[in-house]
Amino acid sequence: MDCVFVEGLEIYAAHGVAPAEQEVGRPFRVDLRLGLELSDAADADDIRQTVNYAAAAKIAADVMRERPVRLLESLAKRMATAILEQFPRVQEVEVRITKPLPPLGEIADAAGVEMLIRR
Repeated sequence: MDCVFVEGLEIYAAHGVAPAEQEVGRPFRVDLRLGLELSDAADADDIRQTVNYAAAAKIAADVMRERPVRLLESLAKRMATAILEQFPRVQEVEVRITKPLPPLGEIADAAGVEMLIRR
């Protein structure tokens, strides 16, 4: 399946299990992959037949900033669902949310989740 994607969208928000994570917040990285047929858009050179990735990024950022959640899984599902609701041409959404330097008790570059939601 073809896709429109956004990589490395950095959004400051307050999510996590630890109380301090929801009080102080931190930067998160979001990657989106929106699966849809792109040949009609390519042939017509018409944005109405594809997905405006700026609009998809705004939806992701709005969801990240709405209200704190404990689990990134909850956040990824809300984000994917919101994108599917907004863009009827999209057949699947893959969301990857990365938490840089997570509070694991050990040193790690990042932790996070990936979720794929299909219509």
